[in-house]
Amino acid sequence: MATKADTLASMDQWLEKLKEEVHVLTANEYVFWEIQKIIRRNKQLKVPSEFYGWMGRMYVGGMSVGIRRQLDTDTRSESLFRFLTRLKGNPSLISRKHYRSLYPKKQKAYADRVYDRFVGKGRKQPLFSQIDRQIETLWRRSAGIVCYANRKIAHMDATPPSSVPKFGDVGRTVRYLEKLIQHYVQLFRAVHLNMRVNIVYDWLAIFRIPWIR
Repeated sequence: MATKADTLASMDQWLEKLKEEVHVLTANEYVFWEIQKIIRRNKQLKVPSEFYGWMGRMYVGGMSVGIRRQLDTDTRSESLFRFLTRLKGNPSLISRKHYRSLYPKKQKAYADRVYDRFVGKGRKQPLFSQIDRQIETLWRRSAGIVCYANRKIAHMDATPPSSVPKFGDVGRTVRYLEKLIQHYVQLFRAVHLNMRVNIVYDWLAIFRIPWIR
């Protein structure tokens, strides 16, 4: 039989996979908007081009599928939805006792203050209702995107979605995914996670080279 420590370890490994997947979405969004900045700043690029339409479609399509992955309800899926659902069934995994154990003895009072901020003053563990609200918010923010991914990208539905997700819809959903990952990395590991994209080489160098000769 799996012990509580085994379950905590497996959930933490699951969280690591989710963190990596959400960071890919964050990086994809960053690259897309950095290229948009280049286009906006250069008057010579402000000409009609199928390339711009293609780039926008690829962005919305790829990001929609990536977001859809995090709402997958299949029991074989390691989605964020299923992670939250599993955690709701055993919130004691990230109890105050667990959180305090991540700090040295001299910092227990600080650990309590941080836990109060993330979970609630004096609470021993997250409430079922708190995790439920996170699940509901995740579904509400991503419903249109998931519908588009299901009916238009993953399948050719006889009843196509009524609208295509807007860039802003995608961005807001990614921000919420980041927020959830940061929240649980803090509760599982007592680590403040910075989701900012930092590409360590000059990835914009290719745009300083003429592409057609």
